[in-house]
Amino acid sequence: DRGPAFDWYARIRIRGAVVDELRSQDWLTRRARTRVTKAQAQGESSGASVVGFDDLAKLPKGAEVTEETLAEAGLIRKGKGPAKLLANGDAAKGVTVRGVKMSAGARQKIESAGGRVEN
Repeated sequence: DRGPAFDWYARIRIRGAVVDELRSQDWLTRRARTRVTKAQAQGESSGASVVGFDDLAKLPKGAEVTEETLAEAGLIRKGKGPAKLLANGDAAKGVTVRGVKMSAGARQKIESAGGRVEN
């Protein structure tokens, strides 16, 4: 009998090996997966549909960012709570955002890129 210390050690090693194998099968990098997980947790806790700057590339050039335009582009579901814009990626130049909640970092990036935020 190797005792409880060995059982604890073996459990930790096996769990680590399983996690390593699962991470190797993931197509996202570890850093990107962490960002996605944090964004999803933020969205679930606030009840908001999370939208990142990278997602705004799906909108037509010069389009105003409103909940209606986000729903039309398929980025959020209408009636599933408010949308929240997060500052992951680069802000498009000259974007106008109306009536969409956003993080402080998103507001700062939009304004520094020459965009406007109207609530």
